[in-house]
Amino acid sequence: MVHAGRHKTGSSAIQQSLLSLVDHLNFEYIDVGTPNLSLVINRCFKPRWVQLNNPGTGKHVANIMARAKEQLRRAVEATYKANVILSAEDVSMLDEDEFENFLQFFRLYFKKIELLAYFRAPKPDMESAFFEKLKHNLVSSEDSVVFMHKRRFKMFEKHLGRSNMAYYRYAYSDFPNGDVVGHFWSAIGLGDSPSVKLTVNRRLSLSGMRLLYMYRLQFPQSDARDAALLEKLLEIGGPAFHFHSQLFKKNFSDPINSFRWLEERTQKSFHEEIDTYDGYSILGDSGLMQVDEYARKWLSRKVDAVLLQNATGQEQSRVVALGLRDYAARLAKIG
Repeated sequence: MVHAGRHKTGSSAIQQSLLSLVDHLNFEYIDVGTPNLSLVINRCFKPRWVQLNNPGTGKHVANIMARAKEQLRRAVEATYKANVILSAEDVSMLDEDEFENFLQFFRLYFKKIELLAYFRAPKPDMESAFFEKLKHNLVSSEDSVVFMHKRRFKMFEKHLGRSNMAYYRYAYSDFPNGDVVGHFWSAIGLGDSPSVKLTVNRRLSLSGMRLLYMYRLQFPQSDARDAALLEKLLEIGGPAFHFHSQLFKKNFSDPINSFRWLEERTQKSFHEEIDTYDGYSILGDSGLMQVDEYARKWLSRKVDAVLLQNATGQEQSRVVALGLRDYAARLAKIG
């Protein structure tokens, strides 16, 4: 069973729950030393991703992929129960040649391969994707977002067969007690989900996103210091981050009717009221260039308050970014 996310659909909680399968009679989870297998999957089957993240010669890329496949091979060969689960959101991002290599590898070990995925409505999907990208690189909130779920998952169906695919809408109202972990366990026949405290991915508030965006303007590429800083930015209160309905409509592109296709597959509606949060949302990048009261209160304990108070406009953005960089360096030393 391949759990292919998608991103921001409770995957981290599902993956943590699967670690408890060590005592299950009929199911086990592929153990590569981390709950999420996305990194290993990318290293094994996405040469373009490996090249981008590990610049070097073709031989260098081949060596990285060979080591990753050996790691995955050992983990798969260590399994022995009737049903084996792999969870990696990035499976949902494999191109056809990559997916063919993925299947070629796993068909050496398994007679039947099934794939399950959850899908968000387009607006929260767009907002989550922007946050994920901004964590790593400078991106614009005004970039067009083209939804191609239909093309990619129809390709998966071509290789696996429609009967081996399961699609679900990611909506709390669809899950017993709003619990996606319990829904997943029930959907694949695992039984009752474990009664353990699970950590789920959190999102920055609107104020936190504004600080992160100003930071990225000065430091476009993430580095090792950023992880601790992101954790601290999660402390900032205030309204949740949302795109204004006008920005969503401007960015949204669904040329092949992916969401209509998903409605047919899930038998659920993906319609949403897109203007619910317009009162506290952004209309574009300019809306991310503000130091509001929540951000200012948090910053007052982290950066030079005098510099922050006297700076305006672009200079304020630079002061915020440099102050956050210094704070990130201090966090790294403490860590």
